[in-house]
Amino acid sequence: SSVDYKLAVENIDRGVGLVIETVKELDLFEHTYFILTSDHGHNAEGGDHSTSDSPVPFIVAGPGIKPGEIAQPVANNQVAQVAALLFDVPVSPDWTNSLFPFTRYFERVTK
Repeated sequence: SSVDYKLAVENIDRGVGLVIETVKELDLFEHTYFILTSDHGHNAEGGDHSTSDSPVPFIVAGPGIKPGEIAQPVANNQVAQVAALLFDVPVSPDWTNSLFPFTRYFERVTK
C-alpha cells in the first residue's frame, strides 16, 4: 500500500541520515563517497517494472563530484563501474563508454 511505501521511504531516509551523521562524527565525511541506488521494486501503479516505467534512484556524492542529473536510464550494474572510476581503477573501454554520462560530474576523472 502507499502507506507501507511511505514508511519504507521514511525508514531508508532515516537510515541514510544516520550513516551520514556517523561518517561526519568520525571526521571522514570529506573523504567518503556515497553511492545510493535501488531496484525497481513494486510499482504501485501496476506497470511493467521497466526502466521507463519505474526509474531508480542512482545517487553518487563525495569529494570531487559536481551536482547534476543524468536524464538517461541507469542500471545497477553501473555501481561497480562508478566505483572503479572514483578509485582510479583501470576500466575496460566498454565500461568507459557506458559511463560517459557520469564522467562530466567527476572532477577528478580526466580520462
